[in-house]
Amino acid sequence: MKEITSYKEVSENSNGASVKDFIGIPCVEKNKVLAYFEKYAEFYTILTCPATDFVTGETINESIKCFEDGEYYWTNQEIYLFKKYDLKLNDDFIEYVLNHS
Repeated sequence: MKEITSYKEVSENSNGASVKDFIGIPCVEKNKVLAYFEKYAEFYTILTCPATDFVTGETINESIKCFEDGEYYWTNQEIYLFKKYDLKLNDDFIEYVLNHS
C-alpha cells in the first residue's frame, strides 16, 4: 500500500522533508478529502505510542490509529495535521481521492 505523506516524522519512506515545512498549504478539495477519510473511519490497527502534533509537540491522542482503503494507508496524526494545519498530502493521493469520490 501507498502512504499519503512522505515526511520524516510519519513516513517509513521519508524523503527527508519535515511536516513543519509543508503546513499552511491549502487543499482546494479539502472537504472531499475529509469526507473520504470519514468513509474509511474504521481503523485496522493501533500503535501504542502517542500521536503527536509535530508543530507544537503536544500529544493529541494516547495512540496512533491506522486506516486504509486497500490502496493507501494513513494515521490519525496525518488527518489531524491536515485538518488543523493544512498539511500537504501527496498529490497522487489527492488525485486518487478525487477519482474515487
